[in-house]
Amino acid sequence: METKLEKKAKNQIGVERINGIIKEIQGLTGYQRNNLCFECHRQKGCGTDHSTNLYDTGVCDLCGETNDVVNCSIAKHITDRGINEIVYLESGLSRIFRQSID
Repeated sequence: METKLEKKAKNQIGVERINGIIKEIQGLTGYQRNNLCFECHRQKGCGTDHSTNLYDTGVCDLCGETNDVVNCSIAKHITDRGINEIVYLESGLSRIFRQSID
């Protein structure tokens, strides 16, 4: 069930942008699906210092550790479209690649 905060955040992002984000996530292939912990991202990631608001708990695809991880492709999609990271976090939308997207 969607909370009031999630609903408010999703309204701020907009239906069109949300659909674009979901499509982008579903279309990720190969290395774009990699979720990286902070250390692996620092060593082998995209070179961008992503906000901690774009990290979520998951398994790092390089070292296998369960930790806070970031997906560079999703983070780039969010920031390139000027979506506020805190609003995105509050929306409950996926910040990392998962096999199934809610």
